[in-house]
Amino acid sequence: MFGPQVHFPHPAVDPRARNRPGPQVQRQRIVAAAIDVLGRQAVEDTTVADIIAQARMSRGTFYRCFDSLESVLDEIYGLWHAELTGAVARVLEMYDDPRQMIVSRLDDALSMAVEVGPVLRTLYREEMRPGSPFFGAQQARQRAQAEMVVVWWRKRYGNDIDPVAVQVLIMSVLKIAVHVCDSGNLQPGELDTIKTAARAMCLGALESVISSEQPRGDT
Repeated sequence: MFGPQVHFPHPAVDPRARNRPGPQVQRQRIVAAAIDVLGRQAVEDTTVADIIAQARMSRGTFYRCFDSLESVLDEIYGLWHAELTGAVARVLEMYDDPRQMIVSRLDDALSMAVEVGPVLRTLYREEMRPGSPFFGAQQARQRAQAEMVVVWWRKRYGNDIDPVAVQVLIMSVLKIAVHVCDSGNLQPGELDTIKTAARAMCLGALESVISSEQPRGDT
């Protein structure tokens, strides 16, 4: 939810290793290719053939690195979840005011949505698709992030905050970011307008949470 700018973890391949790639470099190439493919099409429409064509490698090389398409997706989701959760941990160390946190996270999330929108949209939809092996992953990640905020709040104010309310705020930020993804190419000034409206909405919700919890200390 709250965090500095997060970029989709697109693994960098050492150019010096292109002519002599080892297993780790080949895995990175496959993951990078899969991320590129997912920027263009849905998970359920993606095949091993799509990825090896993007990576320019043989099917045999693919299966020496991964045993299935699902294992590649597992790695991508693992990278993504680790990056987002790590961002929450970092920002909780940076700010003392939850208002600053939510404004920072909103701005960064919306900027991220513009930068890597197609991939973000694809992963979000896959997490929401019934029958997907990743169905429910989003909720699990948001619960973990909410718990991090609850622990921070307890240390900062000396009392508890409703984790469900925090999770709703986290979900709201993500849904706003996905809305930006679905908006396509925004005209100059449109992103700023969305940010302003989103800040007002989320800050209003945050103020309601703060008031209901009546935290001790300076808010």
